[in-house]
Amino acid sequence: MPTIKHHPRWGAPSGYTAELSFTPAQVAQLADLADIKAEQATQPLNEAAASIGMFRYVLDAEPASAERRESLGLVADMAVELFEKLQALTPPDRRSVLDEYAGGPFDDPDQPRDGRAPLLLAEKLPDDAIAKRSAAALENLKADLAALARLRDNLLVARKRISVPKGRPPKDLRRFAEQKLGEVYDCIAPALPPRRRRLFIRDAMNMLGIRNYPL
Repeated sequence: MPTIKHHPRWGAPSGYTAELSFTPAQVAQLADLADIKAEQATQPLNEAAASIGMFRYVLDAEPASAERRESLGLVADMAVELFEKLQALTPPDRRSVLDEYAGGPFDDPDQPRDGRAPLLLAEKLPDDAIAKRSAAALENLKADLAALARLRDNLLVARKRISVPKGRPPKDLRRFAEQKLGEVYDCIAPALPPRRRRLFIRDAMNMLGIRNYPL
């Protein structure tokens, strides 16, 4: 049996352009809050920033439940409208559609529709062949309408199954960043007062562009 070789895929995923990071000046400012040297804070801070950046990329790449439900709802509404309009076709329009299912117009040459000269396909086929093709066309149209009805119903059910949580998501970007930066602080400065920890997290989040962290 041949050996299966695994080739790891290194690097960022497609569409991921740049990860978050702290500048040396920002690292120095945060290190001062943690009462340590900047060299000690550089690696853990930038590792946390990279994790936060990747989390933001994944969060942005995958639509939220509300967006998914709205998108499915839009398609479901279009399917409902299309089905209703097809059901409400006028007899002449329905006959035109059936003609296409049958392979072409089957007008009576002596009674052209809409003032147009009809194709003479009907004259070239015996009556029983025309009857069979017309019956097959009707069955095919009915089958497509039934398929559209199933699609409509499945879209409506799929939309209902997507639950939209109320309030703040269980793990939004701000909370994830708070967790990661808090882990960094607890690792490099566990003995300092809690308020210093909150200041560290707030300033670090502001530097990464994540605002409104409560003190």
